[in-house]
Amino acid sequence: MNLLHLAPEIQEAILFLPRTVKGRDPVRERQIRSITGILDWHRQRECWGRVAAKHTTNNRPTNQQPATNNQQKKSAFPIDGRCQKVFNGGAKGQEVGDSDNQVALQGRAGSLLGRFPHRLDPKRRITLPATLRNRMGNPTYVYVMPDLNRLECLNVFPPAEIESRLDKLRAAALTDRRASEFVTWVGSISETLDIDSQGRIRICDSLLARVGVKRDLVLIGAFNRIQVWSDTAAPAEHEAFDKFADAARELGF
Repeated sequence: MNLLHLAPEIQEAILFLPRTVKGRDPVRERQIRSITGILDWHRQRECWGRVAAKHTTNNRPTNQQPATNNQQKKSAFPIDGRCQKVFNGGAKGQEVGDSDNQVALQGRAGSLLGRFPHRLDPKRRITLPATLRNRMGNPTYVYVMPDLNRLECLNVFPPAEIESRLDKLRAAALTDRRASEFVTWVGSISETLDIDSQGRIRICDSLLARVGVKRDLVLIGAFNRIQVWSDTAAPAEHEAFDKFADAARELGF
C-alpha cells in the first residue's frame, strides 16, 4: 500500500487523525488500502468521505444531537484546526461551502486549458505539462486516440474522462455488431500509455506520423483532453483570437 497514491487532502486528513486512546482505531488499514487502489482522485474523495462520515457518526457523544446537513458537510473529514480548509470532495486550500456548486474538483472534466509548444525528446517522448497533469488528477496512465471530429491531432484523455464511455461501449459490443466493429477500430488506432515519474509518455510512431508530428509539436488543453498537434498544423494563436468571439456566440458559450 502506497499512501502517496492518495489525493493530497486525504493524506493530510489521515496524518491529522486524532490519537486513539481507547478501543479500536476508527479508520482501518484495509479501508485505506482499498482507496489507494483507486486511480481517480474524485472517486477516492467519495470513498474517503463515506469512511470519514462513518467515523464522525461513531464518535459522536450519546447526548449530542445529530448533525444538521451543513454540519455533516463540514465534518466529513476528521481533521483538526490545523487544516480546516480541507473538505470532502474539494481541492486542498478551499473553504468549506454549503452548496455543491462551490466544490471545485481537481481532475474535473473541463479544467484543461492552455497552449504549450513542445519538442520530442531523443527517445521521442512527450512530457505532459505539470499544470495539465495536476488538473487531470495526476493519473498514472492516459488514453491516446485520433480526434473524433477528424481534426489533424491526437487526443490524450485522462482515465476519468474516457473509461465510463468505454464501459458502455464494452457492454454494447457483446450484442451489437456495429459497436463490436467500433471496438476493433478503437483498439487498432488507440493506445493506453503509462506516465513515467517525469510525466512523460511515448506515443507510437504510427500515430505521431498520422498527424504529422516529426519533432516539434503543440499541446493544447481542450477542456476534457489534451490535443497533440504538429507545429505546422496547430491552429495559429492569432487565428484563435480572431475566431473566438464569433464561435462563442454561435455555441451560446
